Amino acid sequence: MKKKIDFLLIALIAVFLISIVFSIFKFFVFHNYQILAETSCDPELEACFVYECDPETEECTGDPEEDTWYYKLIQKNGANIEVCNPAEEECSELSCGVAESDCEEILCDEETLSDAGEGVYCSNPADFAESEDSEEGALEDEEGSLEESEEGEEVIDEDSETSEEEVVSEDGEIPEDAALMGAPQESQNASNTP
Repeated sequence: MKKKIDFLLIALIAVFLISIVFSIFKFFVFHNYQILAETSCDPELEACFVYECDPETEECTGDPEEDTWYYKLIQKNGANIEVCNPAEEECSELSCGVAESDCEEILCDEETLSDAGEGVYCSNPADFAESEDSEEGALEDEEGSLEESEEGEEVIDEDSETSEEEVVSEDGEIPEDAALMGAPQESQNASNTP
């Protein structure tokens, strides 16, 4: 009976040691595990998770653009992630390779949003396209009004030059008001001639 207990104890210890060695090789040597991480997302092209800073629970900058984060989730095999220490160097962002089989980008939808937590919502690329179109329209309107105002200024400048010339050429004499306005121009013309 004692031999059976010793045999079972040895077998259990052996299985335990084999599983520890197997786990060490699997996780630390071959990096055979899945990672779920956040990575940047372009809200103009993809349905991103959106998180806005809550000033009641965390420190915010006060700038809505800096206090809003757009991200997507990525599930990737640890063996396909390059080893990098973010404290010492700039690490590349996680992304799925072209033919990478154990990699999945998870975008925001009703199903994935329920797992994201409180204060997170989905972005809609169509909303960004509409706001971008309206911003472009506003910029075009501003540029058009600037061009019109510049053209108007040029016309005013041309009219003022011709009116001064007309004052001089009509009477043959320069009135005192016109002489004061024309004096700097005459001095400039004199300095420009060789």
